[in-house]
Amino acid sequence: MEYTLKANQVGQMVMPAHVRKAWGDTYKMLPNSKGGAIYPIDAEPEEIIDSLKVVIQDLQNQIKRKKWHR
Repeated sequence: MEYTLKANQVGQMVMPAHVRKAWGDTYKMLPNSKGGAIYPIDAEPEEIIDSLKVVIQDLQNQIKRKKWHR
């Protein structure tokens, strides 16, 4: 599932309600120059890595199907 988030005038973004319900209200963010990860503060590193592998696979599938959009 993919979401488009947009920052307001002061740079805040709203996390979708069902994500907040599943993840709670406190997150960590690990960004780099072109991407990153946002995850619940209590997530274990191994769980984050496993989840990111699924996200990477989805991105690779989108590229193969040429359904990538900006």
